Amino acid sequence: MLHDIGYTPSLATTGFHPLDGARYLRDRSAADERLVRLVANHSYALLEAEERGLHEELEAEFPILDHAELVDALVYCDMATTPDGTPTTVDARLAEILTRYDRDSIVGRFIRRADEDLRAAVHRVEARLILAERYGRARRSVDDHEDLGPVWSCDQGCDPRCRIQRRPAHNSSPAW
Repeated sequence: MLHDIGYTPSLATTGFHPLDGARYLRDRSAADERLVRLVANHSYALLEAEERGLHEELEAEFPILDHAELVDALVYCDMATTPDGTPTTVDARLAEILTRYDRDSIVGRFIRRADEDLRAAVHRVEARLILAERYGRARRSVDDHEDLGPVWSCDQGCDPRCRIQRRPAHNSSPAW
């Protein structure tokens, strides 16, 4: 995945892949600033940067992106797949990382410090996915003209066929 581009040996200057990858994307590929900042800060990289003495450098060059849902989504992608791209659980992924790195190594200490935050981000994305699936089923029902129960007129400007039972603050898209 792109967020791990800094593991490429020819790009490694600091040995800290989020920083090395972000610098490459910024300096050599003219990547979008949001992408560069996501790569630099993926999966709570600032915590590992502290362990490496690179916190101030990372924070100064690549401020954390102020888009929590996007940041969480990248954590989810990182924690829900193995290094070879096989789907996994956050529990298995964290355990796998700790089998590759000594518990008291820089990465081992970082993973133990970030554990709660990583799990929380994964769970937030999983909750959004559940909501999106429920919303998708409801929208498909609307599109198929299924009866979903009591109908109110929608004053929020969504699809005129909208037949979703709604609360006063109804939106035509899921709120997360």
